[in-house]
Amino acid sequence: MTAIKTITTKIIMGRDGVFEIDDTKVPGVVSVSLTYQRELVDVTTRDDGGWTKKYPGVKSATAEVELFRIEGDATQDLFWLSAARKNSAALACRILSKKDCRGLSGDWVVSNIAEDQGKDGAATHKISLENFGELEEISSTAPTSF
Repeated sequence: MTAIKTITTKIIMGRDGVFEIDDTKVPGVVSVSLTYQRELVDVTTRDDGGWTKKYPGVKSATAEVELFRIEGDATQDLFWLSAARKNSAALACRILSKKDCRGLSGDWVVSNIAEDQGKDGAATHKISLENFGELEEISSTAPTSF
């Protein structure tokens, strides 16, 4: 699996947040969510007196972007291209909270794209991203710093 370093993605979460791919704003964004989790590994032995003993294990992160589908929009089409590639190429992506200027930076792969056709005729897509390798925790004083 080879990461595409030339495609950079910036997502600033929060009210009036920004979502950009290669410095081009992605239109139609409804919401963005970020989940950061750590697996707990069971290391219980007989000597633990009947209590479960766990240690922190591997970390992972997922992000979801919901947007109104705009046919022919080149920036939205990058998600489809990334998901359809034979080698599941990754996007270099930074996700930052507008509220506290904290987030994660690294390579992400599109793991799922779901489409919802509403009764009002507007199609929305939910795009799921999963981390591809190590992510860097970022903290900034201003969202424009990256």
